[in-house]
Amino acid sequence: MGRPREKVSGYVLSGQSRRTRLIPDSQKFTGAIAEADWGRYQTYAQRVRVLSLEWTPRKIDPSVFAEISRMSNGGPLFPGLTQLDIRTYDPFEHIPSCLISPTLRKLFVTDLGSVLLDSDDDDPDFHPPESPLADLVRVAFVTARVLEEVTLTGSNVGPMENLLPMAECNYLRRVSVVDLAPDSRLLEGWSRIESLGDLMLEVHPDTPLVTQPLEFARLHCLTVRGNLKHLGELLAQVSAPCLNYLRMEVQQLPGHGREELPECLAAVSAQYSSTLRHFHLTFSGHGFGGGERWPERPLVHLIRPLLDMPLLQTVSITPPRGWSITLSDKGIHDIAVAWPRLVTLQIYLLNADSTATWESLVEIARGCMGLRTLALPHLDLRTFVLPIADKQPTPSHPLEVLTLDYSFGHSQVDDSYKFAHFLDRTFPNLDLETSVIRRVDIPGGQRHPPGHEVMELLRNFQQARERQMSTSVKLVMVRMDQAR
Repeated sequence: MGRPREKVSGYVLSGQSRRTRLIPDSQKFTGAIAEADWGRYQTYAQRVRVLSLEWTPRKIDPSVFAEISRMSNGGPLFPGLTQLDIRTYDPFEHIPSCLISPTLRKLFVTDLGSVLLDSDDDDPDFHPPESPLADLVRVAFVTARVLEEVTLTGSNVGPMENLLPMAECNYLRRVSVVDLAPDSRLLEGWSRIESLGDLMLEVHPDTPLVTQPLEFARLHCLTVRGNLKHLGELLAQVSAPCLNYLRMEVQQLPGHGREELPECLAAVSAQYSSTLRHFHLTFSGHGFGGGERWPERPLVHLIRPLLDMPLLQTVSITPPRGWSITLSDKGIHDIAVAWPRLVTLQIYLLNADSTATWESLVEIARGCMGLRTLALPHLDLRTFVLPIADKQPTPSHPLEVLTLDYSFGHSQVDDSYKFAHFLDRTFPNLDLETSVIRRVDIPGGQRHPPGHEVMELLRNFQQARERQMSTSVKLVMVRMDQAR
């Protein structure tokens, strides 16, 4: 049987002790709340721990919550609430602050109606009213001082003064602020929260930047969004002696940023080289455009400062389409030497002239003995020759997931069997259910439809090896029985 449902004066409350969804049944109370109904509401309200609300315009009249709050003597609607998740589509819709409880530990606010306010940004005489979300947020950080996790998405949770009391929430472990760039005051407040370990923020050109060093004592995970210039300036001022994870989501205008990348990464290397283990760099927004053809530059030249960080275990890099980037065997060699502790290496070049060959795989296998996940953009196999066994890496390499494209040129006879044999000898532990190895065309080469012939050959090699091992085990058992 499903959980019982009780109708309370125009609203349906599901009788769940841990998670409750409020479902609008009508917009207003039609009469006075009966004593029996109020008692039933209080019984269920005290049980609610997690509340999720999909807030749509004009579904719930403000008088409903005003009346419930009045009968609760101004107290929270759900006195034992620990998690509140609100999604609103209308920046002007009233959202009662009495949803906030002093027991609240997790707060997620998603404003999907910000675009309604942004449409008049070009009108200098337009002054949008304060969103009801702003009052909710202000009350949350003043009332719920035991908050541990906060996610704010949308630009209508401001002004910034509403967020400043967050610095007094001494139990905060995770903070994520999206579509709203914190100013220096808020950053300074966050730095004083000793429990803060996970932070996501944006940097906007029109937001006052940090002008003095800030130390985040226990910050171990940091995600930052913005253009390279401002990200570099921010990271140069943020000290985090425990930081081991950094994700940079670059939002760059077309035709800009390539020359600024090494300087930004130099700030990363200077601040976090002794602690950082996981680094992700991706470009989003307007970073995929421009149309102009830039002079080619090797990838390792753009990321050179990162090569001074030998403790890195995870590296993921996705430059924008508009950059002309090359990747060669020499570049892969430098990467393998610089990061011997790699467990994951993912390089996604969407518009690159890759001259890397099968020798890059040998360099990685020899230099990164603990690598388990590898993604490379393209291998040119026109010069492929099957290495002799004694010049190939040992067959114990732990690589499990391999993602790459390969191609044979018009001057090279297609020999997928030899290439598959090479891969099987180099990486015998590949998980073929998660690996993707595809044949593609190259400009000027003989046209072939994309194929997975190498994947099929690898399956055959693995199955044959398994049968051989099974036979060997059976022979050993027979000999042991005979010896007895």
